Amino acid sequence: MTAKVLTVAGSDVSGGAGLEADLKMFDEYGAFGTAAVTCIVTFDPNDGFAHVLEFIEPEVVTRQLEST
Repeated sequence: MTAKVLTVAGSDVSGGAGLEADLKMFDEYGAFGTAAVTCIVTFDPNDGFAHVLEFIEPEVVTRQLEST
């Protein structure tokens, strides 16, 4: 039976961190990964590619968790 694993994390547009990296790791270990998104991380090219965070409303995060 395949394990089902939940990550509660931000989404990193680069794919090198956050829930994208978590899901990749889960897959590498043979688990089925799911995610609840807490924020979206982008980079501002006009500011030296500084991180820009867009937070998800707590109620939306709660609904995601209740849906798993």
